[in-house]
Amino acid sequence: MKPILESAPAISVMTRQDAKSIILQILAEEWPLSAKDVYNRLRARHGPHITYQGVHKILGQLVLEDAVSLENKRYALRLDWIRGLRKFGETTEKKYLEQDVRKPYLEVGVGYSVEPDAFMAGKEAAAKALAQIKHGKPLQLTLVFTSSVYESAYERLSEGVRAVTRKAPLAGCSTFGEIANRPLTKSVVVMIFAADKEDFSAQTICLPVLPEQYHTGDFKETAAELQRQIRESGRTPDFGILLLPGYTKTNNLSTVAPALLKQLTVKSPLSFPLTGGIAGDDWHFDRNVLFYESKIYTDYLVLIAIRTRLKFGIAVKHSYAPVSANKFKVRMKDGLISELAKIEHGKPGKWRPCAEVYLKETGISSMYFEEVVPFMKEVITQNKALPLKNVNNNLLSFPFGIKGTSILFQNMIVDGDVVQVMRTSTSELEAAPSAVLREAINKAGIHIPVSALFFSCSAFECILSNQNRNEIAALRKGEFKSLPVGGFYGAGEVCPFSYPQASGTALAIVFGNELKG
Repeated sequence: MKPILESAPAISVMTRQDAKSIILQILAEEWPLSAKDVYNRLRARHGPHITYQGVHKILGQLVLEDAVSLENKRYALRLDWIRGLRKFGETTEKKYLEQDVRKPYLEVGVGYSVEPDAFMAGKEAAAKALAQIKHGKPLQLTLVFTSSVYESAYERLSEGVRAVTRKAPLAGCSTFGEIANRPLTKSVVVMIFAADKEDFSAQTICLPVLPEQYHTGDFKETAAELQRQIRESGRTPDFGILLLPGYTKTNNLSTVAPALLKQLTVKSPLSFPLTGGIAGDDWHFDRNVLFYESKIYTDYLVLIAIRTRLKFGIAVKHSYAPVSANKFKVRMKDGLISELAKIEHGKPGKWRPCAEVYLKETGISSMYFEEVVPFMKEVITQNKALPLKNVNNNLLSFPFGIKGTSILFQNMIVDGDVVQVMRTSTSELEAAPSAVLREAINKAGIHIPVSALFFSCSAFECILSNQNRNEIAALRKGEFKSLPVGGFYGAGEVCPFSYPQASGTALAIVFGNELKG
């Protein structure tokens, strides 16, 4: 079928079908027009090859076909006909693609390296990822997730990646562990996304996190600047990937995530869902970094705004459950939880020392707790000194210090909060990624998954590797055996749901090779 809106060439003999196509093109450019207006424009373009009566007859036929409307002797294309034409094109394109998956809209490659030299590691990981791109489409995004083993040469690592990916937008962070079709440590992982720009594109934005914002929680100007840069780059993104600075000793193991995400989702909400994670540095809590194009930053945030015509699914699964139905109100002193009061009939009961209540709920001895608690990785790995969940926001806080009968937890709890003691198991952790992958695929109606990007709680890597278990291997079985999977283990996850920041969860973004309906 001849494309009806394609510019028609000058012709010496005009067929009825030629004239029909040209008339539709004229009405697509200018409307409403009388029959005489259409006739004059057609003559101006192609000469006297059709009569006025012929034009009038074709317009009448188009009205009968419901392609053109007639009102007050003026003609215009019908909107429902235009929409039907667009739907026909998109549906046909989608069916053709499903019949020939060898010509994908989007390709994703995942590579990794444990090469000691930072430049060579970045280059090798990127080259492995690029080798999986088979159809020569332009690179639209490069993601880099790396161990702090390369801390002394992050810039060289980035240079190695860009030696392969060139000018493709680049973003990433340091981590608590990397994912490239399996869990990794002391490695660098590179994910490459290749597609035509109209099908998939990425805009990267990098903004500073100021020292005072850790205390004030004021991100009004940050949100405004994000909104401004997004507006200037075109249409509203379909979703965003937000990478945030992680916990360090210098910021008292606190994070800006709760205050920032409240600003971006409640106070001045972005018009698209956010996903992502919080950076790490292999449990040192000294320096974690964000990658943005060719630069390396500390105390910055990076937003990757994704615009795509393709299906994508997002899902999250929490892998921790309460050890009991008991809930406790918190009393704090000097930054430590000093006392807990059990909630009974909706009100707090008797206040008791935090350590007394906590040890009873967890079932561990005070001697064991005092030995393990200074080492947060050991706390999480052993899965005995358990976290508290803030009932107000679903965030987990792990203990990392004790003073008398008071306990120091991660800075997710304030005076007056209500908490529960939480526990997980290896079977829960191992099953979570498979469940969340399937949920993301089903929610989006994806039939041809291209790749999955995971942001997983660091607890997954700690606990499962200690038991020689592998949740990614469990995921990549059967139909997903060849599905490229990348991502990292972080200090928290960013979710587009009721609670925008999470911990103890597996978050998956699944990319499809199909147009959205």
